[in-house]
Amino acid sequence: MFAVDGSNVHVEDCLLEDSSGTGWHEGISTENSPVYVRRTTIRNMQVGLNASFGGSIGLVDFNTYYPAGGVSDVVIENPAGLNYYGVQVDSGSKVFVSSARLRILNAGQPWGGDTGGVKVSASSSFWGTASLIISGSHGHGIYVTGNSHAYLDGSSITGSQHGGLVAVNLSTISTNTWDVPTPVSGNAVDVFCDSRSLITGATNIVNASTIQCASANLLPGDTPPIP
Repeated sequence: MFAVDGSNVHVEDCLLEDSSGTGWHEGISTENSPVYVRRTTIRNMQVGLNASFGGSIGLVDFNTYYPAGGVSDVVIENPAGLNYYGVQVDSGSKVFVSSARLRILNAGQPWGGDTGGVKVSASSSFWGTASLIISGSHGHGIYVTGNSHAYLDGSSITGSQHGGLVAVNLSTISTNTWDVPTPVSGNAVDVFCDSRSLITGATNIVNASTIQCASANLLPGDTPPIP
């Protein structure tokens, strides 16, 4: 599915699956258009969700006719090993996980690179709540690059074959310092940043055992001490 030219699209109760095993396939893609997704499975796509050139994707339980308290999962899964990016956010775009739960399973490629559960690039942004669960990525969990930003509030990133949280090339990752902890564990390297990038809210990243990030680039709170 491809939304363009300012379209406003809602997607629900769908199965989007590539059974050909050939070519390049994207489950849901948008340019300069808002897309809202709930209760949908995306399987064996090279890219599960793709927002680019000003597009936005929201994982939102936007309907009210289902009983309160029900689970509205969006699942991106990769049983055939064809996936490169569970979610890709590029060129000034944004993706946010709100009232629908997003589960990204076994995304990315074993050689790593920039592949994995979520890639945020080219001045884009990603917002994840406790409804975001990334597990068993063949590549990275969340990879943020190119002056981009990810904000996490209770999201779970576990079992990646490469980095769990990765911030490089003038990028930032923030975790909420006053609410639900963000578990990051069982990744080859749980937390990684280069010398030009910043990760804040480190006190709320729990269970991380491997960290490759200089202390000046890994702040316990939201900011350095302010006079």
